[in-house]
Amino acid sequence: MAAFARSAPLPEWTGGDHHHHHHHHNDDEVRSLIDDDSTFYNTVDRSLSLTKKIVLSIPEAHRACITAETLDLNSEKGKFAVVAENIGIPVSPILHVLSENATMETSLVQMLNGLLLHQTLLSSVSSHLGPQDTVTELLADTRDLLTQISILLKLVQGDSAKQPAAPQLDLRLQGDFDIQVATHITLRQLRDFGQDMERILRRVAKANEDTTESTESTESTEPEQL
Repeated sequence: MAAFARSAPLPEWTGGDHHHHHHHHNDDEVRSLIDDDSTFYNTVDRSLSLTKKIVLSIPEAHRACITAETLDLNSEKGKFAVVAENIGIPVSPILHVLSENATMETSLVQMLNGLLLHQTLLSSVSSHLGPQDTVTELLADTRDLLTQISILLKLVQGDSAKQPAAPQLDLRLQGDFDIQVATHITLRQLRDFGQDMERILRRVAKANEDTTESTESTESTEPEQL
């Protein structure tokens, strides 16, 4: 994992297509390699702190927006699955812990898809809720986080980066309670999705720390938590 995270942001230098770099001197190539690497890890750190901020601000947003007592942020998972389906709220993309099959690139694309989904959902419910500072701030943080994750994806994919597009959603909200439920589900999904993102980003950041200390892989000593 450690070695993988290090090489991930530098597709151009890992074999294959060198021709658009060969006018550089080697020093320049090495320097830009290191710059890219530090850009990558600085962006991972920024993404991690934004993700934490989003996850931590969700309970407050939930208190500010939700008046119905039955809508508890910690109610069991899937309690409103049928309602969510009726309203037209898609489920979050699943984020897998990085492995041979779940590459950094796949994870970042899924993160972007999930963030775009929740940004669209938040915008949609907030237009019904009326102005809510907590939601406005959540939206701003989500937008910032989208920008950071896009930067990571560009670094991983190189020039061929294709950024996912925001989904088109048409929520069927019949009345106040539907709006409350939609807001509840959105905040709850965003919190869970954010926690999954946090877990993956933390491992990437940790892999960076590990490679600066030693090249030993810590994979086996850390129990999977998903």
